[in-house]
Amino acid sequence: MNLGSLKVLGLLILVIAAIGATWMSARYLGPNLSHVSTGSRSSTNSTGSTGSTGTTGSQIHTVKVSLLLDFGNRTRLWFNDTAMPDNSNFYNVTYKIANGDVLASWSDQYSAHFVYKILGFGCVTTVTGCTGYWSLWVWNAAGGCWNFSSVGVDWLRVSNVGMVAWYFNYYDLSSFTGRCA
Repeated sequence: MNLGSLKVLGLLILVIAAIGATWMSARYLGPNLSHVSTGSRSSTNSTGSTGSTGTTGSQIHTVKVSLLLDFGNRTRLWFNDTAMPDNSNFYNVTYKIANGDVLASWSDQYSAHFVYKILGFGCVTTVTGCTGYWSLWVWNAAGGCWNFSSVGVDWLRVSNVGMVAWYFNYYDLSSFTGRCA
């Protein structure tokens, strides 16, 4: 190979590495860094038609939200543009995307669910050998980072919040990458 060919090959490798790094960052930090879903309203209800539901006479709107499941072991699952009725909360979203595979207990004191397992991953914290717990994070679009949720999952309404993450926090003090400082 001559010097010109080596320069072109080196430049090509550099471009591929830059594209790969950008893709990995976008894959972790958000579904689409240039357009983060904010839960914009749609004029259709859950059956795909517009107007009244016929049962209460009121309009049902849907919002599209995104949910990230970060298992704390570099496994992440994104559920983007999930259509939900605008009166739903993120427990409803979690239950829907997991097809009901959520283990949680209800707390009357906090009027909220405590989520122990999602998609079979996690454990009840009272079980000996439990290695961690699910923590809840809310996307901060202005900061481009994640904030720890100050309220329970049942209090996060899809009409107010567009993107939430569940992160499995190991007791070894693992950290949720992408969190706000």
